[in-house]
Formats: sequence, C-alpha cells, structure tokens
Amino acid sequence: MERIVVTGADGIAGSLIRPLLRERYELTLFTREQVPLQDGERGAVGDIQDGEAVAEAVRGADAIVHLAGVSTEGDFASMIDVNIRGTHNVLEAARRHGVRRVLIASSAHAVGGVAIEDATTVGPDHMSPTSFYGASKVAVEALARVHAERYRMSVVIARIGTVLAQPRTKRQLATWLSPADMVRLVDTTVALTRVGAWTVWAVSRNERRWVSLHDGRAIGYVPKDDSEAFAPALLADHADTSLSWATLGGPWGGPDPDHRWPGEPEH
Repeated sequence: MERIVVTGADGIAGSLIRPLLRERYELTLFTREQVPLQDGERGAVGDIQDGEAVAEAVRGADAIVHLAGVSTEGDFASMIDVNIRGTHNVLEAARRHGVRRVLIASSAHAVGGVAIEDATTVGPDHMSPTSFYGASKVAVEALARVHAERYRMSVVIARIGTVLAQPRTKRQLATWLSPADMVRLVDTTVALTRVGAWTVWAVSRNERRWVSLHDGRAIGYVPKDDSEAFAPALLADHADTSLSWATLGGPWGGPDPDHRWPGEPEH
C-alpha cells in the first residue's frame, strides 16, 4: 500500500478526506500538534516552517498532499512564512527524498479578480489575485512549477473552490468540492507517471459551476458529485446574499473602503 503524507491534516479539508484516504493508503499526518490517530495513520508533529521536520516526515513517502497554510485573508508576513516558505519546504523535502508526486493546494483566489461570467475562459497561466492571500497562492503555484520543471516532478496545482461535507450557501453550489471528489484528485496525482505541473480546478461536477473541468480531465481527474441536490434548500434562503459578488474572489477583493490618498476627499 502506498504511503501519502498529508500536511495540515487537521484542517477542514484534511479532516474530511482522511477517512476516505486511509481506506486505500497508509497516511502520515503532518500537523503542528498531535492529533488522535486511526488505524492506517501515523503522526508527524512539526511546523511547516521547519524544513528539517518536513523532510523527516516525507522520508519514504510515495506522494504528498500539501494542505497546510494560512487560509484566510490577513497578515501578509504569516503568508510569506507559512504559505510561501512552507510550500517551498514541502517541495524541497520531496526533492531530497525522491517523492516525485505532489498535490499542492492553491485557491480560486489566485484568480480572484476574474468576473464569474468569464471564469470558463481562465487558463492555468492566468493570475489575477485581489487579496494578499491570493497573491501568496500565486507564489505557491510558481514554486510548484519551478520544482516540477527543475527536478522532473509530477505536481498537481489544485485551485480549490470550497471543500465541505456539503455546500452551505448559494455561492457554494458553484464552488463546492466534495470530500470524495478531492480524494479522486489525490488518486489522480498518485497515479501520474508524466513529469510536469498541471493547474486544475478542484471543484465537483456541479451543474452550477462557473469553471471548466477540462484541464483536470487532461490528467484523468473526473469528479462525480454534484451540488444540485442541495440547491432547493439553499436557493430558498432569501437572507443568503452570497451571489451578489461578481468575481471569483468574492468579498476578498475590490478597493479598500478605508484607504485614502493624501488630499483625497471622502466619498
């Protein structure tokens, strides 16, 4: 049975996919604090900013699922340390120990400035962050491509929508990634034999999705779940205004209402 290291395994996405992953892989869970373990799991406690701790955790692995990171907009210094430097540590650890298949968690926020109506035309090379978080994911994607090219690795860059057991808002009917479909993307990564970096949309086969699944299908990622079963209840919620945002970045974009240039009048 192949061994997979999951960084950030105690986060939302990691916690949701662990029960499914351990049915088919041996798991090493890399977390900052020890977590309760199930059969088929082993723990590796450390900080993603500690390159040696990461390297020790991935020794002997067959693949890495890198989910650890700052996942909200906020202090850019922590994004440099955790998202950017942490991802570099993971990729360097993979290189040092011959782990050639890596799934990297990016985000829709790497292209947060794209209008929803234009989202199907967005290719893997398009970058348009509207948040510091999104900018950190642009850097993460770039690092993944460098390592894939320089060290002949197979790296999948997953522009993740919303990983939840089920969608909770009208907007998430488009962006939802089911845990089962995320595991299918892990399976796709583990099965890769070609060298390269592939940027794919990590969303389910939602009838209401805004993005194309073409790039994922090119490497064998075929999601099966659809959020439509949850649509009637969510669409009936008139207090839900989550579809009022016109871009993929939603509320994490646009002009800062509190910023004023010297001499600029208030509006």
